[in-house]
Amino acid sequence: MLRLTQQLDTEFDYNGNFLPLNLAFDNILRLFDLFADKTIRADWKVDIACEMLINEYEIVKEADIYEKNELLLFILKEFIQLDLSEEKSSDGEGASTRSFDFEKDAGMIYASFMSVYNMDLFEQQGKLHFLKFMQLLEHIDDNSKIKEVIRIRTEPLPKPDKHNKAERERLQKLKSMYSLEKDMTEEEQQEKLSQQFNQLGSFFGK
Repeated sequence: MLRLTQQLDTEFDYNGNFLPLNLAFDNILRLFDLFADKTIRADWKVDIACEMLINEYEIVKEADIYEKNELLLFILKEFIQLDLSEEKSSDGEGASTRSFDFEKDAGMIYASFMSVYNMDLFEQQGKLHFLKFMQLLEHIDDNSKIKEVIRIRTEPLPKPDKHNKAERERLQKLKSMYSLEKDMTEEEQQEKLSQQFNQLGSFFGK
């Protein structure tokens, strides 16, 4: 939880050694890309993820893969509020259609941060903590481009009547224009949403 009275933790004690972490938003987004990559084995993902997150990786390099997996789950849960074990146990229940995508909406996110916060996200790479980035994104001005597109994606089509044909056509056109998954069903979208978070858990749950 983000507390204004405390600094964000960026290190932890591991067997008497304090391990500093790289929790910059761009590093965490690359981590999500790693999780979503189906060409990389789950055990390799654990090793790569630990090396990405832990600045002094040499200290944990010789740990076995199961210990590294526990370290990874701990870091994600305690430092960026992402509980992979919870994602696995939920079995996809409660998933919803995505309203934004870090990769496909990168330009709109960048432009919105510049417009609202006068913040250049390229200049913030390696600096801006992921939790700060997410709070800024979640609460960005409703008039920003990214919030406008999210509203279009999530707004339900009104039930057809004799008065709203033009409005329905307008909204359908906008939804098609900004669709994230033009060729996928809603069930497939939900599966893709949870897939990147449960691959690691399923592998180590064997």
